[in-house]
Amino acid sequence: MDALETLPAQVAHLASQVSQFRDDVTREFSAARQEFRAEIAAQGETLRGEMAAQGEALRGEIAAQGDQLRREIREGDEETRSYMRVLHEEVIDRLKHIQEDRPRAKRR
Repeated sequence: MDALETLPAQVAHLASQVSQFRDDVTREFSAARQEFRAEIAAQGETLRGEMAAQGEALRGEIAAQGDQLRREIREGDEETRSYMRVLHEEVIDRLKHIQEDRPRAKRR
């Protein structure tokens, strides 16, 4: 019977401990969230800086390769033009030979 008499006090003590535990857990989670947010913010700034540097380096590399590509295209264009001139001269020369070999029509 003594055990039943002390039961309400034990339940009240247990309820107090659960309430205290809940408050402790809430505080710890809140602190952990704040630390996590601070860490994410710090790493976010670092990451943004790294990404900006990488982007700048990439833009520089693209610009450098773009200049080289333009030079190569110009050189290829000039080579193509030269080849076209040679072919044109050959066609003109062939047409001359064809006309020379062809009998001339008599005029009336």
